[in-house]
Amino acid sequence: MGRAIKWMNFLLLFLSIASGSLSAQIWAQDIIRVGLLDLNDIPSFRCQSALGSHEWMLPNGQVLGPLDGMPTITSQAGSFQINSGEFSGHTPYVILRPKTHDARLRIVTEALGYRQYPGAIHFIHVRGTPRLIMESALENYLPGVLAAEVGKGHAMPFYEAHAVISRSYAVQSIDRHRMDGYDLCDQVHCQVFKGTSTVNDTLHLACQATRSLVLIDRIGRVATAAFHSNCGGQTRNGHDVWNGQMPYLQSIEDTTCSNAPHARWQRTVPRQEWDEFWSVHAVDSIQGILNARHKFHWPSASFKITYDPSIPDVYQVDGRGFGHGVGLCQEGAMQRALTGSSAWEILQNYYTGVRLLRFSHP
Repeated sequence: MGRAIKWMNFLLLFLSIASGSLSAQIWAQDIIRVGLLDLNDIPSFRCQSALGSHEWMLPNGQVLGPLDGMPTITSQAGSFQINSGEFSGHTPYVILRPKTHDARLRIVTEALGYRQYPGAIHFIHVRGTPRLIMESALENYLPGVLAAEVGKGHAMPFYEAHAVISRSYAVQSIDRHRMDGYDLCDQVHCQVFKGTSTVNDTLHLACQATRSLVLIDRIGRVATAAFHSNCGGQTRNGHDVWNGQMPYLQSIEDTTCSNAPHARWQRTVPRQEWDEFWSVHAVDSIQGILNARHKFHWPSASFKITYDPSIPDVYQVDGRGFGHGVGLCQEGAMQRALTGSSAWEILQNYYTGVRLLRFSHP
């Protein structure tokens, strides 16, 4: 990742320890629990060992037997019905534990096809809802996040920068679903994660090159490293979109994304519907603009409304960008990586005053 990153590791670790700011947010483990499938809409599915082997285990550690073949698991009446070789029957909570560190479990559903997961998979009911929860090392989770959030075919500095912010976002958000019995979900609410079946060597290398690196702010807290698809030429201040002071999320001009696929969009809105909305909301305020975006499901909150008398029943909406506009602009960062920017230069551009910290686990 270059000498700049390596040099920063030593300096920032020293500074953080000296200031006592190796905060509790950099939690004392590298194992995370990710809520996967909500099985209310998936009453049955199949599973098999895609790599290595797995065994059925109860929460108390009792091993029930190996995962044989590709059994069908059905969720019904607060219990899982399983028929798998030596283990067969009903249970409200069971775990498929990998027998080797590189084992991967394949889950096959009619609606989603197949997905492949590292770590242990917990079959559990959370508040009456049957769920699968993945328990895995953070570093085994991250390549799947990159695969889902940004896909393939980009330059390595972009992937390295994104690995740092995805790791930072995960660490900073680690308690987001504590009341649900897991740390993070696999949806956009946390970060999209669809398993690791589409992960390639480039994504693995980017995560390995940045292993354990997170962004921290000026007082040593793990940064909320927000990102979005396209800023439309100008990113937004974090405090304009969310509550709280995040001085590293400052609005910057960024024209590198201007010719990217999500730079411009157009919509129409019924004139009466918009006028009614305008009469209730202060659309000339930041909050009003954000409300309009969510109300009409527009790609971003950067838009202008125009009226063409020749089309009297609608307004024309011309917008810029895609997403909330805060933090790293993915399509801008992709272009910066192609034109020679390093991962650290990309991060410095989008996050004001941040530093890098390599945390380690006991």
